[in-house]
Amino acid sequence: MMSLDEVWDWYLQTRKALQSMTRIAARHWSKFGDDNPIFRDDQFKQVTDVELWYAAELGLRELQDQVILMLFSSFEAQCRAVLQQHVSKACSQTASTPALSVLSQSLDIVGDGAFAQVTQHFYGSGSISETTQIQLGTLREYRNWLAHGRTKRKPGYVDPSVAYQQLTQALQAITS
Repeated sequence: MMSLDEVWDWYLQTRKALQSMTRIAARHWSKFGDDNPIFRDDQFKQVTDVELWYAAELGLRELQDQVILMLFSSFEAQCRAVLQQHVSKACSQTASTPALSVLSQSLDIVGDGAFAQVTQHFYGSGSISETTQIQLGTLREYRNWLAHGRTKRKPGYVDPSVAYQQLTQALQAITS
């Protein structure tokens, strides 16, 4: 599982590489002479400046949505792991068979249940403020729209840097 910081670093580095390719395509590609060593590489022999620019630009457009998916997936996995640790600890401290059965079912919900069920435990415990709950709801709505094929009405835009900041703060609140 990638941490939020690892996902963010991947995003920044990938965005930088794609922006560089866009700039090379727009400003420099057509100025390279046919004798430039880059055109001896089969990968680049037939690539035009327009094709290179379009591919990099398409990547940049999709990258913003992909990082939202990755950030939220990382956040979700880390939340589930925290809650699983709490439930496992409770299991190890419980001798009652009925209580162990209930806790075991809780582990199943934490591991495989809807993420909304998982987050309800954090909301109810006061680990996450109401403002953070609303922010997470907005992020989850956008993430779900992306993950389910962008078929329904598009929710409000989510900026990747805002998503990273909000998810990092929420995770810190949950783990502290």
